[in-house]
Amino acid sequence: MPATDESLISSFVEDNMSNAQIAGYTYGTNEAARSTVSEEELDLLKQTELYAGLASPHP
Repeated sequence: MPATDESLISSFVEDNMSNAQIAGYTYGTNEAARSTVSEEELDLLKQTELYAGLASPHP
């Protein structure tokens, strides 16, 4: 029975990505930069984006 695209992709990921180390990828470590935006400022940005999205007609 021929392999499906999904099984080929799954096999590739298992073979090549299971222990992959991505250069410069430091998510979750102390090396990752901290945002200069506070959580309060982020909430305000989210509210502004929500308002702008509702106020602007979308095609």
